[in-house]
Amino acid sequence: MRRFIVLSVIVILFMFPSSVSADVAPPSQPPGSNPQPGAGSTRVQMAAETVLIDVQAGAPPKSFGQAHVTADFTMHNQGSQAESMAVRFPIGGGTGFFSVQQIRDLRVKVGGKSVSTRNIKGEDPNGGPDQVPWAEFDVSFPPGQDVQI
Repeated sequence: MRRFIVLSVIVILFMFPSSVSADVAPPSQPPGSNPQPGAGSTRVQMAAETVLIDVQAGAPPKSFGQAHVTADFTMHNQGSQAESMAVRFPIGGGTGFFSVQQIRDLRVKVGGKSVSTRNIKGEDPNGGPDQVPWAEFDVSFPPGQDVQI
C-alpha cells in the first residue's frame, strides 16, 4: 500500500509540472567602454572591426599560449560636431586561477600614427571580481568621418 501511495504522488507531480525560469547574462560593461544605444551622448559608432589572431608555436609549458593579435577598428562620427574622448581597451583579464594575464607590447595607432597610452584599472572583461589593467588613449573624431584605430 505504501509503495502505491509513493508511486501515485510521483505520478501526480509529473502530471502537473511547474514552470522554472533561468537566465544568464554577460558581465556588465565597464563605464565608457561600450556606450549602449540611447544611454550616452556620443554619435561615434563602430563601423567595422577586424581581428586577426596568429597563434604562435612553441609557447612555454603550462602557459595559456602566445599569439600575435592585430585588431583594426573603423569608428565613424555620425554627428555634426567633433567629439574627443578617452578610448579604452582591456589589456588584462583574470585567468580563473587567482591571477591576471596581461597583453605585452601593446601598440596603438590612430589614423596610422602611433599614440601613447595610459594604464588604468577597470572591470575584468572576463567577469572576474578584481580590477584589471586597461590601456586608455585620447582620440578625436571629426564629424562625418571615419577614424581608423
